[in-house]
Amino acid sequence: MPARKGPLLIPLSMLGARPYLVVDYLPFDGLALTLSQRKQIGRAVRFLAAQLRGNSAPVRVRLVGHTDSTGAIAHNLALGRKRAEAVRGAFLASILRQAPWLAPRITFDVLSRGEAEPIASNRTPGGRGRNRRVVVFLDIQGSSAADLPQVRALGPSGGPTRPPSARTCCILAPTTSPRTANNNLLEPSNLGVHRGASETTGLIYHPQYGFLDLGHIRDHCDLTYFLYAHIANSGGKTGTVKTVNSTATITKPVPPEMWVLVARSIAYDDGLGHEIHSYANRLVPGMHNSSFSPEDLPSNFIGTRVGENALRRGGDFSAAVTASLQNLLFGAAALKDTRQAFDNINGCWVSFTDPRSLLDADYLLRRNFTRVPWKAPRVRNAIPSSWMFEDLTPAAAFYDFIYNEGRRIPKSTFTAEFANIRQDAAKRYGASYDQWGPCSVGP
Repeated sequence: MPARKGPLLIPLSMLGARPYLVVDYLPFDGLALTLSQRKQIGRAVRFLAAQLRGNSAPVRVRLVGHTDSTGAIAHNLALGRKRAEAVRGAFLASILRQAPWLAPRITFDVLSRGEAEPIASNRTPGGRGRNRRVVVFLDIQGSSAADLPQVRALGPSGGPTRPPSARTCCILAPTTSPRTANNNLLEPSNLGVHRGASETTGLIYHPQYGFLDLGHIRDHCDLTYFLYAHIANSGGKTGTVKTVNSTATITKPVPPEMWVLVARSIAYDDGLGHEIHSYANRLVPGMHNSSFSPEDLPSNFIGTRVGENALRRGGDFSAAVTASLQNLLFGAAALKDTRQAFDNINGCWVSFTDPRSLLDADYLLRRNFTRVPWKAPRVRNAIPSSWMFEDLTPAAAFYDFIYNEGRRIPKSTFTAEFANIRQDAAKRYGASYDQWGPCSVGP
């Protein structure tokens, strides 16, 4: 699998929070970098050097090594560090070749997460390849945060003061009414104005992102906005912020360059908490039979990203979300093609015959526990944008989180909750419960 063409071109003021470079598909149980990966690192160094000419700020490079889940935990933790060291060596060698004036200003931090933070399923060769990676973060000390959204950009009121309520969202089905075909599917040209009378919710298929739930996306846009306003209006100070169903406690001051990322991370955790809570409820349609539906976590994450984009646009937030959604959904499938994508996964991901199927607690046959988009077979598909793999984990150092709907679910227990749900899902739905394929259905 070829390496990505990075680096990720993002503002210097955000480099400490976002990945600058991802070197993935490293060899199984190995460290060796391919020629393509070394060229990838070389391009990243050239871009960095071009940005820093005439700037004397020190640079801290943090390299985090990751592995797939094959092998012992201790072995993988050591292997992740060795991989990070290998990329560090290649990064430094490229600096010495291309921009030796930069070398004295750079400090390296080498870390490992081992197998603990997968971004894809470890059950497929492709997923394991993406998990075998080194993620590079940069911190340009003293860089300006002038391009970040500030409190003054939130409007006369300083942004929302009450947490948004969730919209009625959409189970993975073409219709929820026995009288109306495809009423749950959307035309991408007719989404309406965000939070306006014309706003639409429903499902749409995109070649890059798979099925998208516009209700989830809009909810997470609004939640990111609310959380950002709280953090920004407090100046990033410690304290508690409550959503409708959760409580986040800011445990240490949040610097301005992290305000958006922390808001997005809390919003995403809120969505995760809901999925965990709903899995146990087999009595109410739209709970267990929609929990961890293939489109849920990708839609939640995309919603936080669209919310950030809207904040950066400034001005009226609803108008900015409307514009950002139009940009995001460029190239989305028409309604008839979204229906075709659904027909191609029916009988594989879900079991739909008519709206009465939605009353079955086991309607959903496969569940996506990641934000990696699942793609329907035999339709036009494309590689997701690199921002789908942004790392939210740096934000977690600034807050504690508890989801409170139904029962108390601290973020510290999410890993154990996932393990229990996976164990149950494997028993109920078989070995492919968390896989998008194979799907031997459709025309």
